[in-house]
Amino acid sequence: RWRKHPANPVLDLKLHGDLSIRDWRDPFVFRHDGQAYLVCGGNVREDRQYGAVNVYRAESGDLTRWKHLGVLFKHPDPRVRNIECPNFFRLGDRWVLIISPHGPTECFTGSLDLATWKFTPSWRAVLDAGNMYAPNCYDDSRGRKLMWGWINGFQGGHGWNGCMTFPRVLSVEPACALR
Repeated sequence: RWRKHPANPVLDLKLHGDLSIRDWRDPFVFRHDGQAYLVCGGNVREDRQYGAVNVYRAESGDLTRWKHLGVLFKHPDPRVRNIECPNFFRLGDRWVLIISPHGPTECFTGSLDLATWKFTPSWRAVLDAGNMYAPNCYDDSRGRKLMWGWINGFQGGHGWNGCMTFPRVLSVEPACALR
């Protein structure tokens, strides 16, 4: 059963101060060093609008109070105006960011500066060149990182729109390639 929290919404635009957030969506919660964090996709407007991922830290154990830590990632392609469904996690000795930028799902691996919460990618690739979109990841009971996504592009008229993929086990190769 889900009940609306009395402090709803637990995330609102006031968290960002003067930062101009035009769109934010698709929260993904992860843990690092015993602390809960959350990333949201969307965009930020400065001199122009760019696709971005913001990062937040839980300020309460029940995840009802959050602090905005800043813009974790700005998409390097200026044509990407919005990011959906970010997943951010540590895999081996690298940090991994998976995003859906209104096109093929992309993957970045790199490093994270924990003092500034800035992610610096060192490798970028299209994760799935087909119709998979909006993936999500979790850790299974065996400690593996599993990912599944939504597949669209089916002919209409069936009373449904898309289906989920089979889970994939993620790993990072020594050459930084995510498979």
